[in-house]
Amino acid sequence: MRRKRWIVAIPVLFLLNVPGWTQGKMTYKLSAEGGLSHSSFGPLASQQYLLARFNGQLKYFFNGEHSAWALQGSLRPDLYLAETVPSSVILQLKGEYLQQQRHGSWGVFFENQRQRLRFSGDGVDIDVFQLGARGNWFVRKGQVLTLGLGYNYRDFTAAIDNQLDALVLSLRWSGQPGDGLRCYGGLYGENFRIRSLRRRADVAGREENRGWRYGPELGLEHKKALLLSGNYRLLLHQSELTDATALEHRVRLLFGKILTAEWSLFALFDYYFRNQSYEALADAFLFYTPVDTENRFYLKLERDMGTRTDAYLKIGYVSEDFTLGTLNYAGWQGTVGIEISR
Repeated sequence: MRRKRWIVAIPVLFLLNVPGWTQGKMTYKLSAEGGLSHSSFGPLASQQYLLARFNGQLKYFFNGEHSAWALQGSLRPDLYLAETVPSSVILQLKGEYLQQQRHGSWGVFFENQRQRLRFSGDGVDIDVFQLGARGNWFVRKGQVLTLGLGYNYRDFTAAIDNQLDALVLSLRWSGQPGDGLRCYGGLYGENFRIRSLRRRADVAGREENRGWRYGPELGLEHKKALLLSGNYRLLLHQSELTDATALEHRVRLLFGKILTAEWSLFALFDYYFRNQSYEALADAFLFYTPVDTENRFYLKLERDMGTRTDAYLKIGYVSEDFTLGTLNYAGWQGTVGIEISR
């Protein structure tokens, strides 16, 4: 309970202690889309459903001569118009503060998210909290060394409660080999602990699982007429329940291209996969699951309607596996939508 009180208090403390908090500017972004989804949910066979999705974002920010900060809140309901499939509501609040120095910069950030999921008549709450700090050192022209330290917490509340605590350390070097192109490489390490707070009568054994995730990451960003952003992370996974060291992969690719004055095309590939084997009779409720469990691939054709309004057509594939019993879903989605921003 004390931890959750601190999570609620951090955004208030953040806003009251950053400089210029009364001088900030406000922007918003609203979007609505609807269409069809051909998906499978848990043990159910793939079926076709109607889908409605809304997303509202409100951002309050300030850019000063030597400091900048931002506070953003968002609400995203995903509604499947059927009683046997899940509807999800995600409420998110995040903030960041950055201070410029002569030879670099430093900053702190936080993110707090609650997801309410209705699945086969059961309710599931997923609370995620992330807190971190990073320092940037300008090694030479166009080259930056970044050190990051963070803490991740997730509380999965269902028939059996599951909690994840993780300390994160990262080191990254980035350079600018060409105009509009930035590349980076580094190391990522995470020490985690998973606890199952309520036990099932038919499962005996441990109530906690500890382990490590560590390995290299590579990435690039290109921002000119062609938008290209990519990140790949290869991690070694060791825990008290795995038979041997396992491999995890996280790949994220974003592509964007302006076709004409009115039309643009975007593509996103965001996927996490792993190859792990566990001890015989190990409790699945103690297996490691990343904080972000959603895999996505989509193509998005967007038309500029003027006055900061865009209409779009999006086709893609979405899957999410919580690794907790049969709580998973996957399928194809096709939607049309509209976005308004200020």
